[in-house]
Amino acid sequence: MKINHDQRKIICNEVKFKSFLISGPGGQNLQKNATGAEARWDLSESRVDLYLKEAIEQIILFKGLSSLFQARCQTHRSLDLNKKEALKKLLLHLEKLLFVPKKRIATKPTRSSKVKTKEAKQSKSLIKKFRQKVKEY
Repeated sequence: MKINHDQRKIICNEVKFKSFLISGPGGQNLQKNATGAEARWDLSESRVDLYLKEAIEQIILFKGLSSLFQARCQTHRSLDLNKKEALKKLLLHLEKLLFVPKKRIATKPTRSSKVKTKEAKQSKSLIKKFRQKVKEY
């Protein structure tokens, strides 16, 4: 299941951001300014389509997850870039949560593949047979 453009807009408008101090390379700017961003989205307070909401709720119940989704980012020096990255991570997490893999259709090997396999086995058998010591009678 995919999240369409309208639903993305609704989620983006409902996301609440929180900033925090981060560590790492970047100098004094990182230590004195809260440039890390945390995106939070609560499903229970959301206005997304009922169909999407129910699908996410079923997955949450099945996997035992919380209805509060969070994503943190502290890779960039600016708060705006970190906010954008955290929002991307949050949407990506939702997309992965809703992904349903295709069912695999079992297939039988073709006649030609069986013949090729048999020939390969016979040639390997001969190679190994010639490696053995010669038996004298």
